[in-house]
Amino acid sequence: MSFSKATLLYAIIGTQVLQSADADPIAQMAHRLKTKKGRADYALRKQTVEPVFGIIKHVMKFRQFMVRGLTHVGHEWHLVALAWNLKRMMTMKMA
Repeated sequence: MSFSKATLLYAIIGTQVLQSADADPIAQMAHRLKTKKGRADYALRKQTVEPVFGIIKHVMKFRQFMVRGLTHVGHEWHLVALAWNLKRMMTMKMA
């Protein structure tokens, strides 16, 4: 059984995508943002993911990696995420 990229994207994301599977990601996102559901899904980023990165950058002052190489950067990012999660757990414990 064979599926097109557009069919698989529709199955995963649950929104309509461009009919052409060869469309670039920017065109697909523009098309998705034209629908009500697509705009609503994109608006959720403001309250779920984006604030965490803002806090990591501003409060924790993590602006750049100190190591080179994808493996080492991955390890450093895991340490940053661990520090954020510990900070969050302590805040929740005190509340």
